[in-house]
Amino acid sequence: MYLIPFGMHGLGNTSWRTAAMGVAPFIAALLLLLLPSILESESDQSAIQISFSLMAKSTSGPWESAELAQLLLPEDSAWLEVMFDVPEHIIASGKPLGLYLSGMFSASATWNNTAARAKGLPDKDKSAEIPGPIDAVIHLPMRNTHAGSNTLLLEMSSHHKSGEVASIIHRENDLIGLRVSAYSAEQRRSIGYYAAPFLVAALLLVSVIAFIPSPTSSTNFNPNSLALVSILGLAALAELSRAVFNYSYNLHTPRLWTITITIAYFGATLLYYALGKSIFKLSKRKKLGIVLIVALIVCVPPNSFTETPLRMIAIASLLGVFLTAHAAWLRTPHLWGLCWAFVFLAGLAVLDSDLFFDRGLYAGALPLVAFLVRDRGASALETESTLRTGPTQQSFAEDKIVIKSSSVQKLVPFKQVVAIHGAGNYSEIEFESGEKILDDRGLNFSPQNYPRHSFEFIVHTLPIWNT
Repeated sequence: MYLIPFGMHGLGNTSWRTAAMGVAPFIAALLLLLLPSILESESDQSAIQISFSLMAKSTSGPWESAELAQLLLPEDSAWLEVMFDVPEHIIASGKPLGLYLSGMFSASATWNNTAARAKGLPDKDKSAEIPGPIDAVIHLPMRNTHAGSNTLLLEMSSHHKSGEVASIIHRENDLIGLRVSAYSAEQRRSIGYYAAPFLVAALLLVSVIAFIPSPTSSTNFNPNSLALVSILGLAALAELSRAVFNYSYNLHTPRLWTITITIAYFGATLLYYALGKSIFKLSKRKKLGIVLIVALIVCVPPNSFTETPLRMIAIASLLGVFLTAHAAWLRTPHLWGLCWAFVFLAGLAVLDSDLFFDRGLYAGALPLVAFLVRDRGASALETESTLRTGPTQQSFAEDKIVIKSSSVQKLVPFKQVVAIHGAGNYSEIEFESGEKILDDRGLNFSPQNYPRHSFEFIVHTLPIWNT
């Protein structure tokens, strides 16, 4: 059920079906990374080449060269002139063209000296600007378009942008958010671009439902697993909201803050979860202390606020690789699956940082979520088996004993148990506090440190030897 490195454990101890179940989440994650390119629309594929772009404070100049990929307006207001080279075959096809504007700005467009529609209402004064939608498509009539050079003149303002922005013009894949290509009436960014968070969000919703324990469930509840899938699900919903709602660009900053804070919290929770897999049995206080120290380190300037979640997840994943590999090698072989999930997520965080929040995080987390679900399923089967046959030596070695009394099951630390007495078809469990609980099962087991001295009772010998 878990992915095991073939160099350490061959397929002799597992079936091809088991190996396929371990590899499947990684293949699905790779497909999610490729899906946006597969679903690329015609307007994305036929962007017309830009000859040059100039910017000035007013139409009278002076005009200076402008880099569209890193465009910031002086005093948040300027004019932009862009020259497009339209090929002859585009004119011959007769297909309508559209001006695609994406980013944190308002703009009014003039195409070959003919006024076109606007993206909001730009103005030199912040109070007079009406923020435009985050994404807009403006139809360019073919009667005003000709083969060769075509001039676009934009009056732009960005008074309502956030303070920390590298460019007011956004990018989609390798395309700049100011381009001319085949017209589409759809204003919003395509759902194909957000294929990874869209599909993973559905999986996370199902996972959240699976992780919420029912009142009659006998499965040991793991709040860390529930927190991981819930937080990541919220981030995915916030991420793909741009494909659902074409909000005004002044609302883009709150959306980014929601995504950034949620992913940062996911990184902290992931680090706490990874520390819990260590064989060193760290206390809750120590784990929280380590998480706090790492959070303070990644937040120290010159790290920007948007870099903090990326660094947090990268550190958590890399530490998770070490801790799970160590635990899997020495004690728990099934953790190799989690180890490789951490490797995959860390690799995407380091190698694909530009698109990590858009798709890499959600594709990279898919093997991790698959492990959490499988691990919970395995725990449920183990608990059910224990409740049916009684506590075993393995259940005691894991520091827990399952107590079943009056159809209610709970796990308690076995170190709190002094002795277990036989009571006919039942067992009476005696605790250090003097409390006694009648268990529904008979005295038919002999776990580690609890040798059976007679047919009537089992004694915990470790406290005796320690005294």
